[in-house]
Amino acid sequence: MAHNTGPALAAIREKGQRTRDAVEQFVTAFRRAHPYGPTAAEIAAALGINEGSVAYPVRLLIAEGRLVRDPGIARSLRPRTEE
Repeated sequence: MAHNTGPALAAIREKGQRTRDAVEQFVTAFRRAHPYGPTAAEIAAALGINEGSVAYPVRLLIAEGRLVRDPGIARSLRPRTEE
């Protein structure tokens, strides 16, 4: 028996997009106020989510070209628009 996952899957994708948008907005605002990028803990605290839930949206945002991180450099997360 097939399950109707259309609406459920759409809701999950929408929530993920909202999370990515919120992460990007927070990183942008944080970088306006600081010369360094936020930590996962700072992002999680600001968004009210678990710190373990930050890595995946950050990776997606980097893959989408919306955020940039310099390998091997701590606190280098920033919006692509800063380059």
